[in-house]
Amino acid sequence: MATIYSTSPYTASVIERAGEVSSASSIPWYLWCSALAVTCTSVGVAWDISWHSTIGRDSFWNPAHVTIYMAAILTAIASGYLILTTTFNGRSAFRSTSVQVLGLRGPLGAFIASWGGIAMLTSAPFDDWWHNAYGLDVKIISPPHTLLFLGTRGIALGAICLLLASLNRASLLGSVAFRPTQRLLLYLGILALADQMVFFSHAIRPVAQHSLAPYDAVAEYAFILLALFSEASRYRWAATVMSSGYMLFVIGQILILPLFPAQPKLGPVYFSVTHMVPAHFPLLLVVPGLVLDLMRQRAASWHPAISAVVAGFLAMGALVAVEWPFADFLLSPASRNRFFGSGYFSYDASPASQVLAFRMPEHGVHLATGLLIAALYSSIGIWLGGRLGNWMRGLQR
Repeated sequence: MATIYSTSPYTASVIERAGEVSSASSIPWYLWCSALAVTCTSVGVAWDISWHSTIGRDSFWNPAHVTIYMAAILTAIASGYLILTTTFNGRSAFRSTSVQVLGLRGPLGAFIASWGGIAMLTSAPFDDWWHNAYGLDVKIISPPHTLLFLGTRGIALGAICLLLASLNRASLLGSVAFRPTQRLLLYLGILALADQMVFFSHAIRPVAQHSLAPYDAVAEYAFILLALFSEASRYRWAATVMSSGYMLFVIGQILILPLFPAQPKLGPVYFSVTHMVPAHFPLLLVVPGLVLDLMRQRAASWHPAISAVVAGFLAMGALVAVEWPFADFLLSPASRNRFFGSGYFSYDASPASQVLAFRMPEHGVHLATGLLIAALYSSIGIWLGGRLGNWMRGLQR
């Protein structure tokens, strides 16, 4: 039986009126559908980046794009069902725990996910026009790609809100559905972390790991997610699970994608590519993730601000301690194998970029000062993530 984390009689009565059954042990189909939509975006984006690195942009209707936009269809099915049944069925189980938007009623997460799906579909013709106007293969960060990214984040945030509301209701009622819902929430946390790191893939690549760029990216974006899901999910080892899941997701790309033959269809070709090109080896985030979990357990009685400062400096110190020497290994001939995958290059990689050497390495006072600032940002992110995650424990709608 799950631990009950909230004892609000008003909330309990609302849930009882909504028809929740405390003994229910299964996850509703619309939550599985929402999680599948998020999976499609994460897998599709990783596949699309590999497609661009290997083949280039050959068609809008390539398999990677279709996988990404399947998320909008799955979101329409799940969110449309929740909104329409709640709006037009006065006896809907979600009637008492819904919000109203433009005359429609439904769970908050359903409306957020719907907006994300609309943004994704809007970005599709915009992206096609952008490539035709400015080149068939352009940078990852472009206006249509940014809109697409925001759309995928909307779908993910909507799914997370739906799961959190279900998790919080299960926690309140002591439902045995708490644990499976908790695990599904952590799965979405893994995908959220992986997607966030994709957006900063240029900054965290191995050749940049003797500079401040990857540590700034982790400090400003990764730690806040780890802290948020740790608090919201109530799981003791949430940060460890998320960070290790992120690493497995990327390592899976390295092991699977090169199994499929492919050749460039755009030029100029600077590197001979014969198979799909995977992502770079992931950051060793499992180490700071473990540090965050241990700090959260050992410093539960501390003031949140003090705990966040100590956790931020320890986590950043742990990341630098393992990643800095590991970067030397990733740029050595020993890492050019199927597991670490440092020998894969995109077809348009210039001869200079094929030389495995650190780009603009930093050292001395500048590096030390930058790392201290990154540790401070880590502390702020951990504090903000913890506060936001704690607030999200009360989400019921």
